[in-house]
Amino acid sequence: MDYSLTTLFVDTQGGTLATTGSTQNLLGGQIGVFSPAYVALTNGTIAGNAYVYIAQGRLENVPGQGSKRSDKISPSNVLLWYKTVAVSNIPVQITSIGGWNIECGEQISFTFVLHSSYIDTGFFNGLTISVVVPAPCCSCGANPCASVTGAALDSFIDSAIYALQTQSNLPSYPSGFNTKNINNFLTFQRVGSSALGGNPVLLVSELPLTVYGNACSLEAYPYEYDRLWFRAFVTQGPVTTQDFEVYDACNIVATATINQRMDFPSGSSAEIAQLEKNLYSYQTIQFKHLYKTNDWNLAFTSYVVSGTYYDTYYIKYIPYDQRFQWNPAIQLDETVILAFATGTGGTFETMMVTYLGAVTNYSGTNPTTTTTTSTTSTSTTTTTTLIP
Repeated sequence: MDYSLTTLFVDTQGGTLATTGSTQNLLGGQIGVFSPAYVALTNGTIAGNAYVYIAQGRLENVPGQGSKRSDKISPSNVLLWYKTVAVSNIPVQITSIGGWNIECGEQISFTFVLHSSYIDTGFFNGLTISVVVPAPCCSCGANPCASVTGAALDSFIDSAIYALQTQSNLPSYPSGFNTKNINNFLTFQRVGSSALGGNPVLLVSELPLTVYGNACSLEAYPYEYDRLWFRAFVTQGPVTTQDFEVYDACNIVATATINQRMDFPSGSSAEIAQLEKNLYSYQTIQFKHLYKTNDWNLAFTSYVVSGTYYDTYYIKYIPYDQRFQWNPAIQLDETVILAFATGTGGTFETMMVTYLGAVTNYSGTNPTTTTTTSTTSTSTTTTTTLIP
């Protein structure tokens, strides 16, 4: 549990900081860093101050409230100083199924187990969907149980894709069981051709989840990012109800490999707007969250621009010369979060690095990519995937 008293600043001026005047001269939404005498600082004047304030002009003039500002921030009392860069391009999970070991005439089950916050609420152990696809018959000969290869294997994979896309060949289950459309979540394609000497794979790609509707009421807390992930199994024989709990590893006839994992976005306008609500009561004299009551929510104004992604900076600190404690075990500290539209926080970062030292980057690293080229019977495809 983090007991830090937190103030959020969302920049509306494209990262342009105040360089002159006092906090009372701030434009609506403009952020500035100020000296103990409330004089706007720059990168050339910030060093040497015993402490500084971060302040922002309000978009609306609320009686009884001046500029929104932090407490006193001193380099010696900073506990954490870090940033996270917005992530707007979200990779989806991609799984390839290959290494086929299928014999003629077998019944092969393709089973997918899907998970997300909402899916797991409605389906115990995830939403499980299976289709059964018969392997092609081989001509009788010296070895009637020969493995399916060549054009027959390509045809079998194509038949599996058709069955998954149409959800034909579904096993019989009790009424209402396993009836959701897998095409709302996954897409399927064959990459490569056994007939042309390649190693064909069934490439399974995740579709982005539908964004939940945002409630119109201020009192609602609608933001939740739902991450979809799935497991894939290809087994010999028809699936049974027991297979929804335990899979028989001895009957696996193809290998499912995760080429790319889904990630979470960071810094979306919906996320920052939710933070505005979560932290509102810490930055107004009406210390309440009851947005329906005008006596309490008149000071609430959203500074977020819909559709914008924001880089965020975090400073967690003990207020200068104030070392109060809730109790001997929990120290009272404060946090400021500053959100700048992606790429516009450079001036602020430069100033605070001069004052606080290097900023830790908790944004993570971009995944590496690998490019593969494969040939089907009709075309050549180049695919770039992210390595998990």
